[in-house]
Amino acid sequence: MRKKGCLQTYISDAWLIKHAQLLFKNSQLTVLKSLVKTEKDIYLDTLLTAYNLGDSALRQQIDKGVNLLATSIANLLLINPADKIYINSQLLNYQPFTHEVRDKIQDQLHFVPFTRNIEIEILPYNKHRGSIGACALAIVAFFIEHNNVLQDIISP
Repeated sequence: MRKKGCLQTYISDAWLIKHAQLLFKNSQLTVLKSLVKTEKDIYLDTLLTAYNLGDSALRQQIDKGVNLLATSIANLLLINPADKIYINSQLLNYQPFTHEVRDKIQDQLHFVPFTRNIEIEILPYNKHRGSIGACALAIVAFFIEHNNVLQDIISP
């Protein structure tokens, strides 16, 4: 199943690669043309190389995605404060983006009197981490927080 959420269309690795492939096919001004022979050869590392070489369209897209991600996280923290958040992202494992997203989240929260310095940990990317986290939350919700459910299962 392919995800189609708004934030994902700006910052997900898959969408950024798709955007770069369209840019490769439709623009003569992209740095991508000097890095790969066809759009099928574009991967995340290719995007990061083009970004570092100053490809303005890719820089604009990635910077916008990072800003939107930071805004979304900051908004979620206003609704549901946390001491620590974990981010699992292949793109954000690259140091410039790691620092940028952390700084932007903190900048957006500095005016809120009840927020404190929130620890933001960007984990080494693992494509299964989201699924594992969802399973862990389901286990906590079903078995631990509703221990009467567990009692019913153990002693019918």
